[in-house]
Amino acid sequence: MDKKREWAAGQMLAVPALLVILLTGYCVAQEAGVEYEGFKEEFNSDASEHFRYGSGGNRAEFTRSFGVPSSIEPDTRVLLLRMDPDDRATPWQGPNLSSHRMSHYGIYTYGFDWEPDRIRWWIIHPETDETIVLWDYQGPAERITQTPARSMMNIWHTDNWPVHTNRNAVERPEHPFGVEFDWVSYTPFVE
Repeated sequence: MDKKREWAAGQMLAVPALLVILLTGYCVAQEAGVEYEGFKEEFNSDASEHFRYGSGGNRAEFTRSFGVPSSIEPDTRVLLLRMDPDDRATPWQGPNLSSHRMSHYGIYTYGFDWEPDRIRWWIIHPETDETIVLWDYQGPAERITQTPARSMMNIWHTDNWPVHTNRNAVERPEHPFGVEFDWVSYTPFVE
C-alpha cells in the first residue's frame, strides 16, 4: 500500500471513533465545570500534556507511542496508536487517549467542527490542502450532544460493523495496524 493510501486509511479509521464519542455524549458529569480554554498538543515528547492513555484490551506497551518518528514524514514526531490483534473486537478494546479536561463546542482542527446544531467531519488533503467534508450533519439540536465532553482519539475494530467500502472487513486483524496523530487542537466556539 502506498503512503497516500496508508494516510487515507488511517484518517478513515479515526472518523468512526470520533463519531461514536460525540453521538453517545461521552462525558463525566462530576467534572462538567472543568473545561479547556483551548489547547494544542503536538505529540513531540514521550508524554502527553493534555491526554491520558486508556484501553479496554490487553494494554500492551506497543499499542501507544508518544513522540516517535512518523512513518510518512520521518522528520515529524507523532503519537502512534496500534491495534493489538489479541484484543477482542469492540470499540472499547482498542487503545485510546482522552483529554484530562472537558471541551465543548469548538473547532478539533483535526477532523470535525462541533456546533450546537451541526457537526461537520472533514480532512485536509495532504497534497492540495483542500478541506474534504466527509459528513455535514445539520440536524435537530437534541440529536447532537449539548454536554461538554472529553476529547478522545482511538483506534478499534469490530466484528459486526463492516465499512461500506468493504463488506467483508469484519475479521480480526492478523497484524498490528495503527494510526498516526501529528497534532490535535481545540479552539472554543464563540458566537
